[in-house]
Amino acid sequence: MITTITGTKHHDLNKISDCLVPKNLVFVTHDEKWDKPAENGCDGLAWKCTTKGVDIGYLPLVRTLRKYLKDAHSNEARQRIIDRGRATKQIRNQLRIDYENNGTEQFKAIVAGLLYFKEGKWLEFDEFSMLSPEEQAGWTLEQVAINFPDVLDF
Repeated sequence: MITTITGTKHHDLNKISDCLVPKNLVFVTHDEKWDKPAENGCDGLAWKCTTKGVDIGYLPLVRTLRKYLKDAHSNEARQRIIDRGRATKQIRNQLRIDYENNGTEQFKAIVAGLLYFKEGKWLEFDEFSMLSPEEQAGWTLEQVAINFPDVLDF
């Protein structure tokens, strides 16, 4: 199951953006200090994402994605957020179950995709990696998708 993480601007993603690639291992760890109260079917547990020893963001809360949905301006954007929300909800449910029943506080995921931005244009990792170093200048890593291979779509 694949979703994208949030909070990348507030963490140290830029420190490793030049060496982050799909298939990198991501540790997803419960971060109690950022837990939120449970509400509207959202568990409120904070799950920090770390790769290469650097904190890169958090697994989004479902209620955060609901806020994004309100701001979506096209049907395509709404559908992307809905799909992301469904995947995120399933992932969070699995993590919560393992956390509450087994005390598991750290899980493994894999970088599934990277999205770069420059001057109103977006490139996925494959397109970005085909650019020469000079052409890569000015592009910033904006979004990281992670895969939880053990969470299945039901």
